[in-house]
Amino acid sequence: MVETKTELENFCRNVAYIHRKLALSKAQMAKTMGIGIATLDNIEKGVITKRAGVSIFFEMYDNLGVSPATLLSDDTEQINRELNYYKKRHMG
Repeated sequence: MVETKTELENFCRNVAYIHRKLALSKAQMAKTMGIGIATLDNIEKGVITKRAGVSIFFEMYDNLGVSPATLLSDDTEQINRELNYYKKRHMG
């Protein structure tokens, strides 16, 4: 699924961006991603561990509406569009 180092860097940066944008606690964000807080901390620091599996992409899509392709991109405007669309459909 992840093709390049740049995509991994984008993913880590996008996770941190979404975390800030939604103003979730670390516990809430980790739960949204289906991971522990330590793994979230590592991802936000740019470190992908073996614990961070492909299921994160599906958890984030199911829980936030951000597609795996967008998570790997450098397009924060697309992230915002997907988050806003998801909020409108699922949160009123």
